[in-house]
Amino acid sequence: MGIKAYVMETQGNEQITSHFKVKEFACKDGTPIVFVDDYLAIILNITRNIIKKPITITSGYRTVNHNAKVGGAKYSYHTRGMAADIKADGIKPKELAKILNEIVPNCCGIIVYDNWVHFDTRNTKYRKGV
Repeated sequence: MGIKAYVMETQGNEQITSHFKVKEFACKDGTPIVFVDDYLAIILNITRNIIKKPITITSGYRTVNHNAKVGGAKYSYHTRGMAADIKADGIKPKELAKILNEIVPNCCGIIVYDNWVHFDTRNTKYRKGV
């Protein structure tokens, strides 16, 4: 396991887990390379299995330039392929965050926003709004 690099042109439709493809983690600026942490994809897949509803990744990997453009943190986990902003129809962000917290109670970052949840695979535990 670890952070893997994918090429959108040839690997965009590749399944990373049973519920997620490479292209779902791609940077919105159209960059051809996508970085994805295996652990991130696995935790999102487990979450998807628990809620039994599709999870939409609104922001996955980001290039440094795109991250700055969208106002991301200077050293954002998104720029390393270690974060995803997610939402699921019919599930409030706070509920989704609680499920993630049950899966990884002692590590990772979970931040609740009005319409989505930021989840990252940092080694330490960080919670905001959960």
